[in-house]
Amino acid sequence: MDARALAVVLGIGGLIPFVVLAWLCVRTAAGSGEYPHALLMYGAAIASFVGAVHWGLVLREPVATRRHLVQLAWSVVPSFAAWALTISGEPRAALVRLAILLAVCWAVDAVFWRGRAIPAWYFGLRSLLTAVAALSLVLAGVASAG
Repeated sequence: MDARALAVVLGIGGLIPFVVLAWLCVRTAAGSGEYPHALLMYGAAIASFVGAVHWGLVLREPVATRRHLVQLAWSVVPSFAAWALTISGEPRAALVRLAILLAVCWAVDAVFWRGRAIPAWYFGLRSLLTAVAALSLVLAGVASAG
């Protein structure tokens, strides 16, 4: 199996906690707070991973250009933002904010993709993964909003 195929398999597998935990949050909307918390923690870890990809891409380059420095600086933003969300109040509201963070990360990746700093195949995969993850977070976050 080549690296791209494995990335697709692992990426789609990484959606399982999003979908299952969101389903559990919706199913137990008035119940336990452990599912929203678990989803928030997993989502924060994934946001950190999304930023770290930029770190890895830049470190492959022998000489850092201005774009590389911007990309490297951006690489830590999702981690800090996700961490702040995990400590900022009620988990269900934080889930919606985390979905917004993932969408912002995707938008930044789109800028880097247009600048050819991100491979097209990866950006396509990221688009699918972000859509499913963000939708899962929003559904879980609003499940008990009534």
